[in-house]
Amino acid sequence: MLPPTWNRCAPSIVRAALFAIVAAVSLFEVPDSWSREAAAATPPTPAEIREACEYVADRGPAIRSELLRDAAIDARNDGRVVDATIGTSDGSAAGEILEYRPRGASIKAPPIETSYFDERPRADWGFGARWLRYGGHTYALIFESESLRRVRHLSVIDRKNREHLLCTFTVKEHETLAPVVDAAKPLCRAVATNRIKFLSVDRGPASTLEYPGGPRAETSIAGLTIADFTNSGIAARLVQLEYEHGGGRGGAATYFDVASDGETVSQAGRHKLLMALQHAWEGSSSGYLQPVFAGDNVTRLFSWNGLTYFDIAAGGGEAYDDTPFHEVRSLLNNSIETECVASYRVTWKLSSIAKEFRK
Repeated sequence: MLPPTWNRCAPSIVRAALFAIVAAVSLFEVPDSWSREAAAATPPTPAEIREACEYVADRGPAIRSELLRDAAIDARNDGRVVDATIGTSDGSAAGEILEYRPRGASIKAPPIETSYFDERPRADWGFGARWLRYGGHTYALIFESESLRRVRHLSVIDRKNREHLLCTFTVKEHETLAPVVDAAKPLCRAVATNRIKFLSVDRGPASTLEYPGGPRAETSIAGLTIADFTNSGIAARLVQLEYEHGGGRGGAATYFDVASDGETVSQAGRHKLLMALQHAWEGSSSGYLQPVFAGDNVTRLFSWNGLTYFDIAAGGGEAYDDTPFHEVRSLLNNSIETECVASYRVTWKLSSIAKEFRK
């Protein structure tokens, strides 16, 4: 409260400015609960570490609601509250990284430098990160990507700004392949229970084959197969193409195109149908083509009840959205039909606890 003499004689504009300063200070005060925790802050014990690791595994993806991106917390469990946030790493792969600065520092100020528990390549750390407060301590949860779907490990930062791995997790994707229409139920059930046989690919004559559009960036010919892929009663040659991108986080894909000795109108039309069916797109560079879904994408062909189908799956990996993808599609009367679509449920399991933090 201001002295009475100030209320009587200070200009109103000065009083307003002072009250604004007081309000700003109050806005950035550390919550009482965090202050009490900071006063008695200690690093987590081995028992507390195991409890935190088991808690993360039990909560699974539902833990997202508890994770922090920007917060004033005791990031190092040393009793000193800092401004913790999530930054972006340098390089074409980018990705999220843990950052923290002295309390009240500008977000543009360099973060406090942190060293890691070993010299692993950046990719081994994952590309997603969040802070977690649990049991009165601060932890860091690291994910394969920014989607926060696939967890990698839990770590902690000590008072010397060193990050230590505490435990690792395994992730399991549970797939449900459902029919788009009732008539496709037997087909989808056969695919889901592995009762289909994929067509073989002859890798012998690959180097002599051609396909519409000519050479494509970062793409090589893997082999040849013959199939009635249009389900018109006429078998045709298809080249299997392998795409591999080394920039950024990388990516790989296997897909099919029509084989030709020179592009004709009909082949060009079938080429466009095949690319659309396999979710492929052509970039701005001439001849550049890749599947839409990042990660390891694979298209395979199989025959079932006299028709040819395309099984298209993407594994996710370290793509920005690492949700798996799986569809079964076909061509009927030059129209693309989606027969089966997969949905996924992901679970986490505690894999290991670092030796130095075991009981």
